[in-house]
Amino acid sequence: MNMSILLLLIPVSLGLLALFLWVMTWAIRSGQYDDLDSPASRILYDEDADLIPKDARTPNQERLAQQLQKKNSRKEEQ
Repeated sequence: MNMSILLLLIPVSLGLLALFLWVMTWAIRSGQYDDLDSPASRILYDEDADLIPKDARTPNQERLAQQLQKKNSRKEEQ
């Protein structure tokens, strides 16, 4: 009786292992692990710097607005 359960558990565990390996291979090849730092620090940056009037911007906000304009122009080109 005890040995018969192994005939079920071994194929199930091998199937789960194969599924896990397939998911990990897919995730690595599709670039899911390429950039782990940017999403965590993205919240720290002002994405609305281009909405601030030019005469009210600090030098840092002006630089951020220019970076956003470049980033948006690159997205439009693609």
